[in-house]
Amino acid sequence: MSSRPRADREWTHVLFAIQLRIGDRFTDLDGAWEIVGDPSIIHDGRTIQARVARPNDRRCIKHMTWATHEKIPVRRSAGRHEPRG
Repeated sequence: MSSRPRADREWTHVLFAIQLRIGDRFTDLDGAWEIVGDPSIIHDGRTIQARVARPNDRRCIKHMTWATHEKIPVRRSAGRHEPRG
């Protein structure tokens, strides 16, 4: 997995949905989103669900789901790319 540093101290990763964390940012057809709630595993481990919000408007919140094996390009702040302990 290759990562490239950005000027704003964020790293770009392509992660499996099961690796998402609070603070990860991604873009879809609706625009930019940030994970604001701990992702949870549902449907016998086949699906990941997370609460997301617009980075500049925390009032715009929705739930999104992905297959656990789905790959998602995310931006993660420097210092957040280490595995959780």
